[in-house]
Amino acid sequence: MDLDALALKVFTLMVKVRLFRRLERSRGSEQSDLSEREFLALELLSQNAPMRECYFGKWMGLQSTSLQELVNRLSAARFISKVRPKSDRRLRLLELTDEGRRFLNEQRINGARRYTFLFDGLSNQIDIDSFIAVLELVEENITSEMQECAADYTPAESLHAIDTAESTLKGFWTGIRL
Repeated sequence: MDLDALALKVFTLMVKVRLFRRLERSRGSEQSDLSEREFLALELLSQNAPMRECYFGKWMGLQSTSLQELVNRLSAARFISKVRPKSDRRLRLLELTDEGRRFLNEQRINGARRYTFLFDGLSNQIDIDSFIAVLELVEENITSEMQECAADYTPAESLHAIDTAESTLKGFWTGIRL
């Protein structure tokens, strides 16, 4: 299989996973109180916090009103906090709270459990280890592309956070016990 066919297969799988998630929601089998946007926001902050609110909005693709609604919802749920650094009180930084980290980790584990059926055909540890190695390589490539895209509007300290996110995600995938 050539790389174009592989990329098409990955794209098709991503679409099917999104459709499956919507089907789960419509059937009421997904128990999260978070929207997909809210979950992605928590993931973003888990890997890049503290993060300036304006950069957070750019990453999320939100305009001012939608950004404030999202920040206010997550703040009211005590998942994120708004911090003003003493060095520059004009800045508004966002970061996950302990409650937000706990909730996000719980959602990751519950979400991963819903998808274990996808790997029923992997019959032994060698298959699983090989597949994890491939996923880690794909993840590294995604992280690299994210760095390039983010360089246009993200300060260097946030780019460093993306580097550390890669090791965080690797630890998540290899450390999860279902």
